[in-house]
Amino acid sequence: MGLEGRVLANLAAERTRIGARRRWWVLGAAAMVCMGMVVWVGGMSHRSSAGSIAGNTTPVGQRNGTPSGLAEVKRPVVEAVPRRTRPRAAKVIEVSHEPRLSQFPSPRGLSEQEQLLVRYVTESPSEAVLVAKEQRDWRQAVIDSDNSSDTQSGNSNQEER
Repeated sequence: MGLEGRVLANLAAERTRIGARRRWWVLGAAAMVCMGMVVWVGGMSHRSSAGSIAGNTTPVGQRNGTPSGLAEVKRPVVEAVPRRTRPRAAKVIEVSHEPRLSQFPSPRGLSEQEQLLVRYVTESPSEAVLVAKEQRDWRQAVIDSDNSSDTQSGNSNQEER
């Protein structure tokens, strides 16, 4: 099969593709016409029945001069009874025994752990500074390792895609 055969095959494929498109347009247009007819007929039938009902001034049973087979139903009148409400117990609100301070957070004494920390810092300040720096460096290393593992997993997710 040479160049001529490929060109003819492409032309035949294009012709079938265009034909399929035309069929879809024809089907879509036919569906829209059917929907329009349903809406139009539905609107016309609704208008005519509404007009005949509105113009009707005599009851159905009295048209022929005979009472209707359905007797007028009289229902007993039910009086509305007010709803009874139960008395509810008042909610108990506990009052704090401590006085309310004007400053938030209210100044309080140091906890036992805070007192131990203050004593450690006053007894050996250089060692406390060294420990604080080591903790800061350790936290930074943990944050950096988390960030690098996130970027590596992000790269591996992109490679899988």
